[in-house]
Amino acid sequence: MKKIILSMIFAFAAMTAAAQTRTTMDILTSYKWVADDLKGDVLLNFFKIYTTKTYKTTIVYDDETLEDPYEYYLSDAPEATFDQAKVGQVKYGTCIMAKSTKTGEVSSYMIITLNETELSLIYWPYSGNGVGKPIRFSAHAK
Repeated sequence: MKKIILSMIFAFAAMTAAAQTRTTMDILTSYKWVADDLKGDVLLNFFKIYTTKTYKTTIVYDDETLEDPYEYYLSDAPEATFDQAKVGQVKYGTCIMAKSTKTGEVSSYMIITLNETELSLIYWPYSGNGVGKPIRFSAHAK
């Protein structure tokens, strides 16, 4: 009887620990990610919203709003080509491989920081806002 109770306690502890571990995709898809540092007089808002297979970048200027949808998957390193079969399949990664659904352009972003409050990305291998300069996003409710 003691063995059964101990087994149940260990099984419950293991399930509880596993339930507390959030995947990269879990965190990405839980929030609206807002790039507060990029806001200014003309650029009023810049944010990303992720689902398990797509994300949308929205840029709000004082006179227009641009929305760019992308398919994406997570990877451990930048890849030379976009692998459609991986979209929505990988739950962990340090790189976001993206493909514009408008233009077909492929890009990759290295995840520098990802937690419940912050996402920092660097466009790989070159960042249009300066080589090696990350773009920081803060987590907001969707």
